[in-house]
Amino acid sequence: MLRWRPPVVGILCIMVLGVTPADARVIIAFVNPTSFTDLGGLESDPSQNLSDIEAYLRSLGDRYVPPQVTLRIEVLDISLAGRSRWPPRSGWAVRGMTGEADWPRFELRYTVESDGKAATPVEETVVDRNYLRPLEWRYASLTLPFDKRTLDEWFRARFGQRWARSGAAQG
Repeated sequence: MLRWRPPVVGILCIMVLGVTPADARVIIAFVNPTSFTDLGGLESDPSQNLSDIEAYLRSLGDRYVPPQVTLRIEVLDISLAGRSRWPPRSGWAVRGMTGEADWPRFELRYTVESDGKAATPVEETVVDRNYLRPLEWRYASLTLPFDKRTLDEWFRARFGQRWARSGAAQG
């Protein structure tokens, strides 16, 4: 019996939908995700978390990156907000958040390409040490809400304002 593996299914989906890197404003690559610090695991599916993060970064690109620009983001490490734990007398794992060095952290390398020319890659560690502040309504129904808010704020600060000043930002 043939068993489908997630990478094969993903490649097939890309082929079926006709989406190629040339069509994308934001291209995401996870560099050695098996060595990432914390992708979930006890309380959530790490591969689903990667898919959610990738989709969220692409949606930010749709919002902020102009069509003539390609933004390549390499995700070098992730540590999700909180820590996985098994509470006493509980039948399932939960993600506990204390604000004590368990903030969301993303190590990224990004390159902006425009007019066929790539700028020098930039490496950054993106954290939100104040992540337990109240969530805005738009994050309330999202998976990984604290992590996505961290990415949203970073993305808007790095790229949204850059293209808004030049008049090239979208929506």
